[in-house]
Parts: sequence; structure tokens; C-alpha cells
Amino acid sequence: MRPFTIAAAALLAGALAVVTMTSEEVGQARERIHSEDDVGWRYNHHARFDEWETFCKQPVSDNPGDGQAMSSEQRCYMRLADSFIAYDAIDYSPYQVTLSATVGADGKGTQVAFYLGEDLISAESGAYLQRDGKPVWNLDTQACASQNLCVFTGPSAHALIEIFSDQTADELTLVWNVADGAGHIHSRHWPMSYFADAHAELARISD
Repeated sequence: MRPFTIAAAALLAGALAVVTMTSEEVGQARERIHSEDDVGWRYNHHARFDEWETFCKQPVSDNPGDGQAMSSEQRCYMRLADSFIAYDAIDYSPYQVTLSATVGADGKGTQVAFYLGEDLISAESGAYLQRDGKPVWNLDTQACASQNLCVFTGPSAHALIEIFSDQTADELTLVWNVADGAGHIHSRHWPMSYFADAHAELARISD
């Protein structure tokens, strides 16, 4: 395994700096991460890197003089969205759920966020990063802002980005084990081989 930086090594050792949020901030973060309401925004960039996608969008204005302001308010991010069928707790009826990972920036700097959806909880085995078949990092969901939202900022976010960008491994996979309302365990595997390419594109379009 190649040597990681001090920040990445600290993260791997479990020194997590997970954001502490109020209930209102948790709700706002969920909306930013998972909202499909893009009224008032226009997408001006989209690229796909296998499972990962990069996006940029700008606010729409009817005033031609607002062009410069619109450009300065551009929001760029990268995202992986994993949709699958889960089952309801009451009648076991199937429905679609989505797990997602988002990398972007807000007023506090770079953020890495994981969102499990409203109807899923992390299973006991949780989430972990697997490198060449061996776990190298585990996500402590007990430290997250809520049972289905984890947000990393500052050195922890940068350390996560670094270990997710490791291209020296033959296989690098983020594994999520989640339970639906009926108690079924779903093991989702996210290949990370294109994360570095997507993040390089995010850095380019964010400049």
C-alpha cells in the first residue's frame, strides 16, 4: 500500500471530524444533496465517469445585467447515485430508494457527504472502503449528523478524497450495507476507480 499523508493516515486510524449539525441544518443538507427541485437553476455542465458524474449549475435570471452575478454563484459538484428496490415495513411492497455520495463545496469549504435516503438505516456491518479485498477504512455512522446523513469537512474531507483517489490499488470499492423497512440487508458496492478522474474534472470546472 502506498503511504498516505498524515491527514489520510489519521482518518484511516479513525480520527474522524464529522460535522455536528442542528436538526434544521440536517434538513437543509438533505435538500442540497438529494433535492430534485432545480427551479431557478440552469445546468451548464455535465460529465460522466462511470458511476460518478460532475455537474455545474447557475441561477436563472430574467435580468440580462445579472450575468456576472450568475457566474459567481455557479455551483459545481460530483455525485454518485445508487438506486435499487427496497421493501416496506408494513406490507413488504417494493419501492425505489437511492443512496448517494456527493463531493462539493459550500461556504465552509470542501464537503464529502453520504446520504442513505429517508427509509434506510445503516446495517451493523455499516460502510467501509475495501482495497484489494481488504477493508482499509470504516465509517462510524454513530458519529454522523443523523442515521442517514454523514458530512465530512476540512482535513477529513480532503483525506477522504485522497484515499478515494488512490489509483495504485488493483481494486478499490466502497461497500454500503443498509437495511430497509422490512429488515432486508442490501449490500451495495461502489467501484472507486473513476473517482480520481471525476474529482480532477470537478477541480477544473470549479476554478
